[in-house]
Amino acid sequence: MVRPLHNRIIFAFLDQVSNGMFEDHTVSGIYLGGIKDLTSKSPRWGVVLTIGPEIKDPEIVPGALIMIDALRWTDGVVYNDVKIWMTTEKDVVLISSDHNAQAEKTFAASSAIIKKLF
Repeated sequence: MVRPLHNRIIFAFLDQVSNGMFEDHTVSGIYLGGIKDLTSKSPRWGVVLTIGPEIKDPEIVPGALIMIDALRWTDGVVYNDVKIWMTTEKDVVLISSDHNAQAEKTFAASSAIIKKLF
C-alpha cells in the first residue's frame, strides 16, 4: 500500500509519457514529436490517485482532474506495474470539473489504478 505523507498528492498524468517526454497529439490524433525541455516546461493535467492527510482543499480528492505547475512533480516511479508521480498541494494550479473524452478515459482507468495500488 502506498500512502503519501503530509500535503502530498500521488497522481497519474493525462498525457502519455515515454522516455521522459510527454507525447503530445492533435485533437485528430496526429503525434507531435517534441523536445524534452519544451514538452515538460508547461503545466500538465493529471488525475489524483490518493492524497496525504494534510490536504486542505476539499476538491482535491481521488479522481479529481488537476493541473500541476510546470516541473513541479517528482520523477515517475512504477508501483504495481503502474507509473505514478507525486506533487504537493501548493503546486496544483487548477482543479477542473470539465470532463472531456481523454479525461473520462483516464478517470475510468484511475479507478482501476486506485484499486490496484491501494
